[in-house]
Amino acid sequence: MKTLRIDLSRTKGQEFLATAKGRSIALGYFDGVHRGHEELAHMVVQRAQLLDLEPCMFSFDRYPKPVPPKTVLNAVVVGQPNPNKYIPESPLSPSDYRFKGLIQTDLQRERYFSKLGIELLILQEFNKSFANIEPEVFMEDILYKTLRAKVVVVGENYRFSKNQRGNVEMLRAFCEEKGIELHVVPPVLAGGKIVSSTRIRQAIEEGDMEETTRLLGDPFAIPGTVIRGNAIGRTIGIPTANFRMPSGMVRPKYGVYVSRTLIGKTYYDSISNIGLRPTVNHTDPQPMVETYIFDRKIELYETYIEVELLHFLRTEVRFPSFIAMSKQMEDDVAEAQDWHLNSSDIYLYSQVNDIPIYLSRSDRYNTSYLRMEFYLPLDKVRSSEYALLANVITAVSNEYPTRPELKRFLDDHYGTKIHIDYAAINNMQKLSFTLSSVHTGMDGSHPFEESYDLLLDMILHPARNEAGDFLPQIFETEKQNHMMHVRAKENISASRIYRNAMAYLSPDGNQWVDPMGNYDVLSEITQEDLKEAWLRLITESQMRVFVGGKMEDTRLADRILNRLEAFPRRRDSVWLIPGKFPEIMHFGKPRKMQEKLPIEKAQLILFFNNLPPYTSMECVTARILNNILGQDHRGLLSQGILEDLGQAYVVESRYDALLQCISLSVELEDVDAKDVYESIMAHLSQIRDGKLDDAVFRSAMRANHNRLLQIRDDRSLSLDLNSLELLSGRKFIGENADYFASSVEKDKVLELAKKLELQLAYLGLPEKSSVSMWEVEDHA
Repeated sequence: MKTLRIDLSRTKGQEFLATAKGRSIALGYFDGVHRGHEELAHMVVQRAQLLDLEPCMFSFDRYPKPVPPKTVLNAVVVGQPNPNKYIPESPLSPSDYRFKGLIQTDLQRERYFSKLGIELLILQEFNKSFANIEPEVFMEDILYKTLRAKVVVVGENYRFSKNQRGNVEMLRAFCEEKGIELHVVPPVLAGGKIVSSTRIRQAIEEGDMEETTRLLGDPFAIPGTVIRGNAIGRTIGIPTANFRMPSGMVRPKYGVYVSRTLIGKTYYDSISNIGLRPTVNHTDPQPMVETYIFDRKIELYETYIEVELLHFLRTEVRFPSFIAMSKQMEDDVAEAQDWHLNSSDIYLYSQVNDIPIYLSRSDRYNTSYLRMEFYLPLDKVRSSEYALLANVITAVSNEYPTRPELKRFLDDHYGTKIHIDYAAINNMQKLSFTLSSVHTGMDGSHPFEESYDLLLDMILHPARNEAGDFLPQIFETEKQNHMMHVRAKENISASRIYRNAMAYLSPDGNQWVDPMGNYDVLSEITQEDLKEAWLRLITESQMRVFVGGKMEDTRLADRILNRLEAFPRRRDSVWLIPGKFPEIMHFGKPRKMQEKLPIEKAQLILFFNNLPPYTSMECVTARILNNILGQDHRGLLSQGILEDLGQAYVVESRYDALLQCISLSVELEDVDAKDVYESIMAHLSQIRDGKLDDAVFRSAMRANHNRLLQIRDDRSLSLDLNSLELLSGRKFIGENADYFASSVEKDKVLELAKKLELQLAYLGLPEKSSVSMWEVEDHA
């Protein structure tokens, strides 16, 4: 990402903004990139991807609101270069507004925007000249002519220009006149209240780091350059890395925190004290950050680090003696280590070769896992190659070159399992390899530690002969087996009906790529094809690695990290960016289709779209709506059909956030097809009209809460959900998911229901059926 510091109230320097493309641009200050800001950034990236524009954020070089005089308006990290030659002051008149400090430094803010897919960050110098620009001049000369905005994204309460006279309505009228696409993003709610920088600052000042993390989406992180301290901690075996709290940054409640410390690209478990150190300091008025990193001895003097605050342990106090302080420090360390060990939330541990490795440690499970995910562009031919490749490279290994030998090894290690999963995610194929094993055996053995290398070897060094070919017998056997699985899947009625419906749902109306592969394509795959597919897999894909289980420290994760260094990577490999890769799904014209198939019972599938993009926080509202409509016989639509027709048909409702659809599926007698369809549409119309019983809404909320509890208690389901949330950028991980779901209001669900549009009505009929509801069209 490029950052451009400029003053657009002057003409000099504007040549740097020249672009052959137009821009998709969000307007605002964005103090601390929180969940509300992320909504705007995701929209910017989505529209830029669709319209081939440059995704851009327009912000300021300092805090733009009135503040008391001589207030530091950007966060300055001691020991790091300040991009401003002076400490910026506000050009606005002082007010009674108490400025509590910034949530992030410029460097942190830039890093967040870069991860979100923003390519250009414009930091306007907030001076008197710019503050006095009239809104009409800003829109015409800066937004339209200079920035070449084709898409503008703002929040509902956005105001701009002199005396904040510019507002959303004024901006909307201007955009309509100029043909600019305007998106006004509603605020994000959490706990029934709007997520805002003010609310986050308050949580930080109160030491409520759980709330801070929920609202920000990531932990609050304090950056600094390590200085030499008085080495008191070393005398009791708790050496700390010390740095001064950045000036201009919001100050957390003074005290002791469970923390993680970023050094380079790795996050280490730690404990930190924020404050004035009253027991040992009597003269320094500046607050200090003191961090003890567990199980590591790293020389950090003059090193830039960031300390993430995760949980508040206790307030800072003055101890009567050094001995009393030492005893309390030892107790604090033990409590913090216990917190880290029992926090099952997944977090980014480190990166190597642009491969992120996520870690989840918990005593709740005795099963540990290593999952490796590969993301590549979705293609009919290549998807078949990758699916076959996955089976070939996991059938045997160099150390265990036959199936009996491999099976014996897995059985001897408490039934260690290797599972492959294929998925189509909009314009991408996801290929997952998961090795799961008992972490500690009843005999004191460590099956997971003895087997995780097996999966890494299978992928990085698959079993091949001297000519470099995959073992011929394994290749041919796995090819035939996989073709049989694909053909069997095609012959399953439910799979066939869903596949046909998905083909009609695609933008061109007849293409759907099965991530498991195509039978005809698979039959033509050669050894050379598979070797090229393997090379693309390890060099061009975006990889993500997840490690979880009953691990007391990160040594096992470090060994896996070292192995990942051997993966050869290309600089132009696929990069996951929410809203871009995977792309936001776009559909063709709405359709109604029916086909006669070799099936016994008719099946009706209805796809409704116009739901929030998969990156949006509103996806949780869509999930509640999905619970209301179906999922079992107690669902509203199933009950509605029973009331209308006296028939007990179960409507299965499925919400696919990535596809941005709710699909309703019901197996029925073909003679009832029209009546069932009309019953479903009639009850949906009632919901759109606001007719939703409070008891039904509460039941849907309970169902969602119970689902999240079930996921939390199931290691496999939890991993799947965490993977999806990281992919979407929403980061509804652990208790965060339930927290935001509890904020959903009935009115929001009804508002979303009104937006539902029928994209596809597909009816699969038995071959002997005489029913004709809609246009009959052969499936190509």
